[in-house]
Amino acid sequence: MNETIKRNAEWLCWLVFPVVLVGIWGCGADKKGKFTDTEMARFPLVTPSNLPASGGMVLNINTETIAVEEVVNVLKTALERPAQSVSADAFQVRARPLVEDTVREKVIDILLYQQAKSKAPEQIDEALDKAVELEVNRFVAEYGNNYAQAQASLSAVGMDWKGYRDFQRKSLLVQSYVATELKDEKPVMHNELVEYYQSVKDKRFQIEGSIELRVIDIMPERLTAEQIGTTGQSRPEAALRIGKELRERIDKGEDFAQLAKTYSNDIRATVGGLWRPIVPGKGVLAKPFDILESEAVKLEPGQVAGPIAAEGHVFLLRLESKKVAGEKSFAEVQAQLEAEVKLLKKKQRYDKMLDKIIAQADIKNLDQFVDHCTAEAYRRYRVEEGN
Repeated sequence: MNETIKRNAEWLCWLVFPVVLVGIWGCGADKKGKFTDTEMARFPLVTPSNLPASGGMVLNINTETIAVEEVVNVLKTALERPAQSVSADAFQVRARPLVEDTVREKVIDILLYQQAKSKAPEQIDEALDKAVELEVNRFVAEYGNNYAQAQASLSAVGMDWKGYRDFQRKSLLVQSYVATELKDEKPVMHNELVEYYQSVKDKRFQIEGSIELRVIDIMPERLTAEQIGTTGQSRPEAALRIGKELRERIDKGEDFAQLAKTYSNDIRATVGGLWRPIVPGKGVLAKPFDILESEAVKLEPGQVAGPIAAEGHVFLLRLESKKVAGEKSFAEVQAQLEAEVKLLKKKQRYDKMLDKIIAQADIKNLDQFVDHCTAEAYRRYRVEEGN
């Protein structure tokens, strides 16, 4: 296989990847330029770098341009309300960073496409055409293969089939170029994974401890006359007596859950007094129920505590399960770590690739262009308030 055929094969391999078009329709952003913010985010790992300063009504990027309309229209949803509610100076402070990010993304979009075109193999057109048609068919299929509905969806965002195909062609070409440029056959070394694990385990791989318990909650004020008896005991005294009697029955082997269904006065009686798992130390239980946590952490699964008298309650509790706090081991998360390290390395390679492309571009008047776009957005959307 000669070098040209080999390179074509690599590009064809990446062209079969689907293009994610989340937000191209129904996203709520006005669209009169080429792409919405969501569409601009379709490229993986886009992180605008520091660009040279530059301005004017049109920003020239080699042989292509970015018009003010493209930027202002894309940002209508984000900037319309601020323009109508704050002064020009306050709007400048709030809006300029967003405008600058949008312009930079468009700059990167153009530069990546220009670079992809210049590096594309000679016989890429046929493969691109086939891939674009696959995307068209997939798009129509999302509307039940109703061509008219699919076309109406495109029209709603100011796009026709030609524009859609051009958009897909550009997206596929850029994605293929980026994927090929970022391809790296070098394996991630074990020591790299260990180092990464050590740096993130405290925040990423901690396992919270938890306890699960059953409770018999005897409430003195809910005792019946029969339960209090004729011994002259007060309600709290009778509740404690009943608690001691139940503990004796539990110690002799009676089922805790069945006794809870019969004697517990809280809403969990119907499920045998079973509580949802509790994470110790979080302070999730208010008084007087916090004493249940304090006693439960002393127990091992299957052990019983009580009766415990506490502010209008007499508790008996059985620890059902205990999960000790800790962290996931390196072996448990090794595959995840490897995927993340590969992604981080790919991002680093992508940023370097962007830096190189941007350094080669002759971009002038960027700051002035951003200022003009910001001022135009304020003028336009401030005026629209009175319409």
